Amino acid sequence: MSLFRATVRVVIFGLGLSGCAIIPGTGPTTKAILGESKDDNLVVERAPPEPYALIPMDRSRAKKISAAFTSRPDASDAFLLDAITPNLMISSGDTVEVTIVSVSDVGFIDFTSASISPISLTSIPQQQVDHRGRIHVPPAGRVKVAGMMEAEVEQLLGERLGKILIKPTVMVRVADRAKARAAILGQVKSPGRYSLKNGSTRLLDLIGGAGGPAGAAEDLTLTLTRRGASFSLPFSKVLADSSHNIRIWPEDVVLVEAPVRRFIALGAFSSSGTMIKFDQKDYTLAQGVSAAGGLRTNQADRRGLFVFRPTPKSVLRSTGFFDEQIEQIEGTQVPTIYQFDLRDPSTMFALSEFAMEDGDLVYASDSILTDVDKVIGAFSRYTALGGFYARTVSGIN
Repeated sequence: MSLFRATVRVVIFGLGLSGCAIIPGTGPTTKAILGESKDDNLVVERAPPEPYALIPMDRSRAKKISAAFTSRPDASDAFLLDAITPNLMISSGDTVEVTIVSVSDVGFIDFTSASISPISLTSIPQQQVDHRGRIHVPPAGRVKVAGMMEAEVEQLLGERLGKILIKPTVMVRVADRAKARAAILGQVKSPGRYSLKNGSTRLLDLIGGAGGPAGAAEDLTLTLTRRGASFSLPFSKVLADSSHNIRIWPEDVVLVEAPVRRFIALGAFSSSGTMIKFDQKDYTLAQGVSAAGGLRTNQADRRGLFVFRPTPKSVLRSTGFFDEQIEQIEGTQVPTIYQFDLRDPSTMFALSEFAMEDGDLVYASDSILTDVDKVIGAFSRYTALGGFYARTVSGIN
């Protein structure tokens, strides 16, 4: 190192410029995050700092935090209770099937077998409800059925046919509904809109009607959209817990997809400023650091590997990382920074225990020597330009 560079390093350390705001960087310093220093050199008006929780991580804490996030209740649990499907009314365009059964002590002639049977069964071919909401039922003629349920149509036809036939019993079935449908999209073999049975079509029925999932169930997530609200949960949870195999409502939309999770890597990474995708449920911070190209050994502060993540208060309570100041933060989510000090070799095990979450921001701060080198570079450019300026002026004179 030249005498100039050595002198500059001493001056910089002496003046405490490692926290100075004039030093360029990719984000906050480790000291700023840990609250060990304040920038007193820059005089500006600032809003009060936002409160956040800072949790130094070791292997035990990493396991607790990851387990708490894995086992926390799904946001959809309160919604995915089995609610009774609204009554499905017959409407124009529906396909209806009518069967009429009559019983007589005298009996009915069965011409197909040339015998007499006490029961007469007549099935009327399936027909669509016309634009006026009617179906044709001989010998009752055209009967308006739109806006009625199957049981109501059975009672109506029974009364009408009772004036003509002997003790008739009528059975009505909607074979296909034009309006009472639900859509299933995404990774199923036959996505589309499917007709619902009256109150009995459930989530797995809808998926089965679409040919089943097109991928491994454990890798898929179901998102149900109903009346403007959307909620998600793992497909595996529906298979494991029948209470989540809910009744489907008309106009429900079910999306079956493999969730794509992302995190952002900033700071002293080889691939800084990138958004990295991952689809594993147990994707760890160690894998994330590797995917970001690893830390730049000549730039990163080994104390300063951080994960920024809003954390539910319930998670912090369950793991014991909670105090009254955090309790005062508004809302259910607490801005939380997890610190990994890589000077301690055991912290490397914590990286492999800490599970990544969708939306995490992973940040590696610069070391103080990196900041020093930036200032030295700035001084070097300044002195080079000064010498050029001096030579230029002397040449003009």
